[in-house]
Amino acid sequence: MSKETTSDLAKAIHASLQERKFLLVLDDVWTTEALSTITSALPVHNERGRALVTTRNQNIFNRIKHYERYDLPQRLRFLTNDEGWRLLQFKVFGKDGQCPPQLQWLGRRISERCEGIPMLLLMIAGILMDYVSKAKTSVAIVKSWIELSQSLEMYTPGGSDLFRSVLELSYDRMCDELRDCFLYLGVFPEDYEIPAWTLTRLWISEGFVRPRQGQSLEERAHENLIDLIDRNLVIVDKLKSNGDVKTCRIHDTVHDFCKAESEGKEHLFQVLRKNGDGTFIKPSQNNQHRRICIHSNVLEFFSTEPIFPLGLTQLVLLKYVVLSSDFKVLPEAISRLSNMMTLVIHTSSRTLAIKADIWSSMAQLRDLRTNASITLHKNPAADENQGGQHLQTLANISPGDCTLDLFERAHHLKKLGIRGILATMNFGNLRVLNELENLKLLNDDIHDIMSPLSLPPPDKFPPKLRSLTLSATFLGWEQMSVIGMLENLEVLKLKDNAFVGRCWEVGPGGFRSLEVLHIGYTNIVSWEASDNDFPKLKCLMLRNCEELESLPQVLADVPCLETMVLHRLSRTAVASARKIQQQILQNRGDCGGGGRGIKLSIFPPYE
Repeated sequence: MSKETTSDLAKAIHASLQERKFLLVLDDVWTTEALSTITSALPVHNERGRALVTTRNQNIFNRIKHYERYDLPQRLRFLTNDEGWRLLQFKVFGKDGQCPPQLQWLGRRISERCEGIPMLLLMIAGILMDYVSKAKTSVAIVKSWIELSQSLEMYTPGGSDLFRSVLELSYDRMCDELRDCFLYLGVFPEDYEIPAWTLTRLWISEGFVRPRQGQSLEERAHENLIDLIDRNLVIVDKLKSNGDVKTCRIHDTVHDFCKAESEGKEHLFQVLRKNGDGTFIKPSQNNQHRRICIHSNVLEFFSTEPIFPLGLTQLVLLKYVVLSSDFKVLPEAISRLSNMMTLVIHTSSRTLAIKADIWSSMAQLRDLRTNASITLHKNPAADENQGGQHLQTLANISPGDCTLDLFERAHHLKKLGIRGILATMNFGNLRVLNELENLKLLNDDIHDIMSPLSLPPPDKFPPKLRSLTLSATFLGWEQMSVIGMLENLEVLKLKDNAFVGRCWEVGPGGFRSLEVLHIGYTNIVSWEASDNDFPKLKCLMLRNCEELESLPQVLADVPCLETMVLHRLSRTAVASARKIQQQILQNRGDCGGGGRGIKLSIFPPYE
């Protein structure tokens, strides 16, 4: 970021926070320069604002300690032996679980060796969980715990060698497939927020994920990610609305381990670093690494090019490609990339013409994603039998290309996005997608009232559909009854006037499986529901529904409701949400539910 841009941003932040109440959290600050840059933008005389800084850098700690603008810094203490044991026991046996008596003394002994360091305790918990889940007898569990305890006795408490020892113990208990997936995390920059979708597709493209009967490669890759999370080696950063992992990251100690192992004896990859003059160090001629990793801003090279870089098509072994520019055409030459498995195109154009043959020449393709509306110049012929069988994700395709031949060819699709003039689409063709779980419909024709859009009957939707997103479809609320009858639908997102009208009356017993409901930008005023609606709803998000007067009070009786997020709603709607929250707290407290409450987020925060 340029100095001019930084200065403008600092001024904008200062102006925005001048009169507002705020809490700013600066986590893991490493340099005094970064601290000064950020804090200089904060208003000095705003007594309603606070900034919380965490750091592992002693210089920053000393600076804060002697600077009158900051409160006296606090050193976080390590956990006591009892606290460490409680944490270890909780992670291994769960919230309500209890450590068996024969393991109590061993567990305490192991936890004490961690010297109250939470990260060590979490990594050890991952190893112990693995022992418990895989051991066939209680004797085997005790034996494995004794061996672990003895291994920890060999290292200096709190030393870096102890950290590495614990990582090696966890690493040694992985299968070869999981080891490759784990070490591959080192290719990302330190402290990088890793999208789960990107990570699992890279694992697949690299050939790390082995196929298993009855399981797709994507399902197997997701299973590996969850395994690493359960071992406390990967940290969940953000969750999707349905609870799935959206982004993750790894601790810098884990990152160092992955890089050291990969660049050392495993020869999995090598990270090329920059010289002082900004050029990259060349790999040695006797380089045995199978992958070269360059951390650079490729947008500096590709974003200046108005057309597709044809030189890329010479790299015929490519399996994973992501490009960003203003592409309008994907040339036929890309058909040479016959090994391609994942292709993602970010473009400023609303349409993308694909002249490449993705059916025969790119038969290994599993994921094709772009934000534009795809027009295929080569649709599958009915008498062809090759290609499309592996396709899992196709987004966003134009309505005109949603033919029966295409869907019968790509019948294993799990995710489908359709963008364009939706009124011209034959929705009946979707019925052949028996494995489709996620469907997104984006209507680009928001002003044509001559061809109004209507939803097909419920039996025309894919039978396994779990997630549905509608955007700018301008449907009447009466058509919501169709969606309410989709038996397996768990996530419903209505964005940018997906539905319009003053009143939504939910039909009796609708949305039997729905867990997440997101409504954004609509002119709804009245929302009425009955006692039997939304029996499994967990999360409700309402954004920019500024005319909505109130939420249905029957939501207080939904047993699973955990979260309500309100963004720019009327004061009366916010008041009704608070009333629902209070009723839920009362109901669950009186029914012996352990006081399990509900999270209510409101913006702006009305006083």
